[in-house]
Amino acid sequence: MAGNRFPELWQQRMERELQTSVDNGLAGAVLHYGDLNGMIYERAFGYQRRYNQTALMPVPEPMRSNTIFDLASLSKIFATLLALHRLVDSKTLTLDDTAARYLPGFDTSEKRDLCLRDFLGHNAGFPGSFHFYDPAQSGAAMYSQDRARTLALLGQVPLINPPRTHTLYSDLDFLTLGAVIEAVTGLRLDHYLATEIYTPLGLQDIGYKLLEPDAVASSHVGSHVNNRAITDFSATERCGNTRDGHVSFPNIRTNTLQGQVHDELSFYSMGQVSGHAGLFSTAHDLGVLCRLLLNGGSLGSYTLCSPQTVALFRQTFNLDQTYALGWELITPATSLIFGLLAPQASK
Repeated sequence: MAGNRFPELWQQRMERELQTSVDNGLAGAVLHYGDLNGMIYERAFGYQRRYNQTALMPVPEPMRSNTIFDLASLSKIFATLLALHRLVDSKTLTLDDTAARYLPGFDTSEKRDLCLRDFLGHNAGFPGSFHFYDPAQSGAAMYSQDRARTLALLGQVPLINPPRTHTLYSDLDFLTLGAVIEAVTGLRLDHYLATEIYTPLGLQDIGYKLLEPDAVASSHVGSHVNNRAITDFSATERCGNTRDGHVSFPNIRTNTLQGQVHDELSFYSMGQVSGHAGLFSTAHDLGVLCRLLLNGGSLGSYTLCSPQTVALFRQTFNLDQTYALGWELITPATSLIFGLLAPQASK
């Protein structure tokens, strides 16, 4: 990138790809880019909602540049990982701390030695996920649609690989890290993030449970007032979590999801606040957080952490080097994911 000008070819390619995707069924998207100094360009494509369950809306809701999105697994990066940058930088935590030090349920023979870097690198040995919310899959003993019970049961989920021998992307890794953050700080994850990161940065549209009366968005810290509407959000699924009627479990949602977290584990088993999923944001607020990291952990008058800590989290301790600490690395194996923006990956 030269100065404040984004390469015109990249802009044209991304705009073309997004418009082609919308023309071929993608509901909509927001393209946002900038440099170290701020936003350069932002544009909305398509619609934020087109369906009422399986029926197309007569007048779909257009996508807007300030539409709020369910970030799904990007919650791992823009919530849990940022919190750990701050806590490690302040020496409140270390990467070699064990989960068992903070979560008694992990004090077992197979999990006692698992440390934070294992969870960050997705090689603790956990399965990709665990369906606490569905008794048909979890079994009665591990069934939970209650946040406190889920956290109590977490340490009982069996490992499927010996620790540090295989890399397997796992929601449970970051659910565990979120639980550690809560144990260390004494605050629920959403409260800690709003107080320590989002509000000091002046972010107004990022947070968990933004439609709930007790939402802790940066613009309403300490307040029980929430003026957001469903139409501020992008919809995520036509018929709840039923996959258009093909899935069922107790208390399953069947309405079109908009403004509620889609992820089943987060919504049903973690009260919508989890280290792996549940965060909402606009493209603008994510841009600010990206610039925070690109500037070495400081932006304006706010400092999240030192440049050394930002660099630390970009190191990998995995045998296959597919993940740094929370970050997926650019390698030939991931070149299709990063695509045109990372041509070096295919070299």
